[in-house]
Amino acid sequence: MPSLLLLLNTGVPGTVTGITIDQIGNRLAGCTVKAFNSISNVFVNQTISDSNGVYTFDLPRGNTYFLVAYKSGSPDKAGTSVNTITV
Repeated sequence: MPSLLLLLNTGVPGTVTGITIDQIGNRLAGCTVKAFNSISNVFVNQTISDSNGVYTFDLPRGNTYFLVAYKSGSPDKAGTSVNTITV
C-alpha cells in the first residue's frame, strides 16, 4: 500500500494542523485523520483533510498523541505519525 505522510504544526496550544501528502509530495484531499492517545491508544478525535490536504483539529492539552491517516482509492493510502506529538 502506498504511504501517506502527515506534516504537522502544533504551534497553537490544543490545536494540531497539518498536511496530508503522498510519498512524492502531492497533497491529498479527503483523507481521514484520526488522533489517538499515545499512552492508552484510545481514540480521541478525527477530521478530514480539505481540498488542499490541510487538516486541523483540537486535542485536549497536556497529553501525547499519534495520528493515523487513511485515504481509500486505487490504491489505498495510509500513514501513521510518530507517537510523541505533545499538545
